[in-house]
Amino acid sequence: MNDYSQPDCNFLHRFYSRALDNFRSLYIYLPPSYRLEAERHYPVLYMHDGQNIFTGESSYSGMGWEIHQTADELIQGGAMEEIIIVGIANIGEARLSEYAHYDYHSFGKNVKGRGALYERFVLEDVMPFIEANFRVMTGPENTGLMGSSMGGLITFMMGTHRPDVFGKLGIVSPSFWWSPKDLLPYVDSLDPAGMPEKLWIDMGDAEGGLKEGFDVVLGRLLELRDHSKSNFEMEAWIVPGGKHSEYDWQMRAHCPLLYLFGDIGAPANLELHAPDSVIQGDLTHFLRPVLAYDSGFCVTPFDATCWSASPEILSLGWDLQLYPNAVGTAVLHGSFDKLKAACKCSVIAPKKSKREAGRQRNR
Repeated sequence: MNDYSQPDCNFLHRFYSRALDNFRSLYIYLPPSYRLEAERHYPVLYMHDGQNIFTGESSYSGMGWEIHQTADELIQGGAMEEIIIVGIANIGEARLSEYAHYDYHSFGKNVKGRGALYERFVLEDVMPFIEANFRVMTGPENTGLMGSSMGGLITFMMGTHRPDVFGKLGIVSPSFWWSPKDLLPYVDSLDPAGMPEKLWIDMGDAEGGLKEGFDVVLGRLLELRDHSKSNFEMEAWIVPGGKHSEYDWQMRAHCPLLYLFGDIGAPANLELHAPDSVIQGDLTHFLRPVLAYDSGFCVTPFDATCWSASPEILSLGWDLQLYPNAVGTAVLHGSFDKLKAACKCSVIAPKKSKREAGRQRNR
């Protein structure tokens, strides 16, 4: 093993996959006490797109999650237990195929899903290697899986296929737009009594078309969580202004780490996020409540009560969609337990076309 970016991060080049018949790199983060406590074993988090999760040196975007720094800070602050993090690199051109269990037409070409083979690779090659060479605790209660974008999709699929292996899932900005004709029936088939014990799921509300499918899947997962036979926990965050980027994932990586391996703390503040202004008749905006904890953890409180003080100007749909009905300013309110919040949003008139403006001048 060669030193990667700092003493507690290791890099293994050309790790072979028997299932996929190709090579890739592994990046391994070891927690602060690993080299000091020779008999101690640690929970383990496996992450996809391994070249993106530490520094930006090998990331395609030039920016990484800095997940090792976030973990160190949470551990040193006593908010999170010490864990080992294993980053499994993608191999570029095969990424879409390997992170998809279903075939789909994407980016102008037909993609053959090889996700089942990638799943075998992680289960039969990566995990036995890590367990043989590092002091990891085993069992679903000690084993997490996390990824973003297509890595979020493969995390969801692998974790729900094998809850006996992966008990903690971090599903970040998942590509639930992939093959909805296959994905949605699969979600409907899930057994509420046979899910991984903990799921974290998030999505930025500024991710554009990459959000397609997310609301439907999230709604069905919330129904599963609330089912009388459910035996799993799940928290979700629809991130106001959140985009589809390594920077955004870096900024909120503490949330899944705290939820899956730490102490989220206590609710401290309720925030309401809405645009300062919306155009009358524009139905593309939502009110986004955020419940912030004293640890820095954030979630969407789906049980919060929200209302408009002036519904004739701006009203709220059942899913907190904004309905700008008339020009003016409305105060939006929210409450969750004893926490309360408010924000203002103005409704402005649509801009008139040049033709309409010319007609008014000529009257």
